[in-house]
Amino acid sequence: MDRNIAVISARRTPCGKIPGVLSGVSDVEMLAQVFRKVADSTKGVPIDVALAGSAFPVERDNLCRKAVLSAALSPSIPAATVSKTCASSDEALFQGIQAIQCGRADTVLIGGVEKNSNSPHILGVMKQKIKNAIQGNLPFYDSVAEQIQENDMAYLAEMLSRKYGFCREKLDHYAYQSLEKARRAQNSGCLQEEILPVPYDGGDKPAYLCADETVQNDASFHDFQHAEPLFLKDGLHTRYTAAPISDCAAAILLMEERTALKNGIRPKAIIKDYLSIGVPLHNVGEAMGLCVQQLLSRASLSVAEVDLYEINEAFAAQGLAVIEALGIPPERVNVNGGNIALGYPVGATGLRMDVTLLWEMSRRKARFGVSVISAGGHMSQATLFETWR
Repeated sequence: MDRNIAVISARRTPCGKIPGVLSGVSDVEMLAQVFRKVADSTKGVPIDVALAGSAFPVERDNLCRKAVLSAALSPSIPAATVSKTCASSDEALFQGIQAIQCGRADTVLIGGVEKNSNSPHILGVMKQKIKNAIQGNLPFYDSVAEQIQENDMAYLAEMLSRKYGFCREKLDHYAYQSLEKARRAQNSGCLQEEILPVPYDGGDKPAYLCADETVQNDASFHDFQHAEPLFLKDGLHTRYTAAPISDCAAAILLMEERTALKNGIRPKAIIKDYLSIGVPLHNVGEAMGLCVQQLLSRASLSVAEVDLYEINEAFAAQGLAVIEALGIPPERVNVNGGNIALGYPVGATGLRMDVTLLWEMSRRKARFGVSVISAGGHMSQATLFETWR
């Protein structure tokens, strides 16, 4: 069907540390706040459905529905919560796109949220990894290479580093550049338009988190160079070249293009195409590069014709592998810092990246932007945006 998918509004909360000032704010309330904000852009057009992605929701009873009601949106809006590991929120986005494409909806509210500071699963994993690192109970690469599972992402990143011949110095430089870009973006204020300040308990008076709490402004390159391996005794990744797990919520309002124009709503962008793939075992860790390659081929675009890329960098090796495999100009990638610098809210990461990309495309008057995220060791999802003209 000839139904174009327009992006009307896109906002996110800051990324919060674990533990940090957002620890006392529930995942329902964080998502409700961004839902409420982007829903203001409907100009009275009813929202047909709401979908949200979360890998490890603390609120187990349909988090998305709880957030819709908490945001005081219409109780007639049906809602569902989607889980697909790191790609959970992008999977919600894809399902929303498909609902509009097939004529089942005209307006869809998409969200992503992860409250890792209250997640028993995430906290348990983090505690064990830190304990092993402190006690020196880390394995060697050769002892785990044959037993790496699909979602052992830290070990897959180490495998990818060896496959591409990345040395420790290269990973450190990549991660530090990501941090430098995030610092510049934060200091210049260019991220403020996309960020919705989140209130938290500040004691005697109301307090708001207005910027990403995860950006390590006190870290130097010397710190990067001298950090101990975090996952393997002979590992290449450290606490600085692995993205810090964080708290965050993001939301995007989608609308069928003609519906938007008929109601006097100017879109921010059009979603030109989207793609989800799985890859065989011998391509483990390379799914993102292959996904972008196929997406651009479908759109008859070259790598050079895309102005901006948001590439998942849960680990430095991931981002580097995509850049080198496709020959992407590094200056077009994660221009405001990637997940290594801004934080990794697991299932909300993809939508956070989409929101940042959309605002940066608008600032630069860029035509095309691509966002890509991994979804477990064998899958990836990518979205192609075009600024509405």
